[in-house]
Amino acid sequence: MSKKDSLQLTGQEYRELSRQYRFEPAWYSRYRQVSLEVLKRRPSSLIVLGSGRGIIERMLPEEISCISVDVDEDHVEIARTVNSGRANRQFQVMSLFDVPDHYESGSFDGAIISEVIEHVVDDVGALETAYRMIRPGGYLFLTVPNINRLSNRISRLIGRSVPEDPTHYREYEQNGIRQLVEQVGFNVEEMQGVYLLLPPENWSRKVIPVDCFLRDAVKWFPGWGRNIMLLCRKP
Repeated sequence: MSKKDSLQLTGQEYRELSRQYRFEPAWYSRYRQVSLEVLKRRPSSLIVLGSGRGIIERMLPEEISCISVDVDEDHVEIARTVNSGRANRQFQVMSLFDVPDHYESGSFDGAIISEVIEHVVDDVGALETAYRMIRPGGYLFLTVPNINRLSNRISRLIGRSVPEDPTHYREYEQNGIRQLVEQVGFNVEEMQGVYLLLPPENWSRKVIPVDCFLRDAVKWFPGWGRNIMLLCRKP
């Protein structure tokens, strides 16, 4: 396997970054799964709408050009540091809704939106921005929080209330998010679960052997994953 076909950040390197910047261990599974799907499709250019701390960009080979935007100045600064010295990486403090004012439609082979649209009022508008930026035949790599994740199912089963994230306007179930991206115009080629999260969450996601098992076990229970990942294509 050549360097351009492999991820550029190991689990150990991520753990070192997580200690420095207080990343959650479970996030690595999502970053890794999105990055592997990007590698399978080999886009030459990506627009990352909501880059966060730039970990996906750090995982991808430098041959893939990434222009990334985020509204959080602190996150953008961390992303620049994490990707320091790497070619074809640009990070800008910008709302994703302003991207069409700065780049021509159809400028990119693909777009990444990972754990972003639940944080904005207009989730359809965010997806429409991605659709506009991608060339025909290009891909959208999308992840959203799964309202029916295993930890929520267990909470309901034992009569406990499902914990809510105050930063989320909404969370998604599989049929609903599929309908949403199809409404915008994308074709959904594949849907996957990302990571099984057991209660108590703050314990299970920090134990490395358990973490590895939960990352792999979601293949057999995709509807129970912490996140839903969709691989979408613009006709």
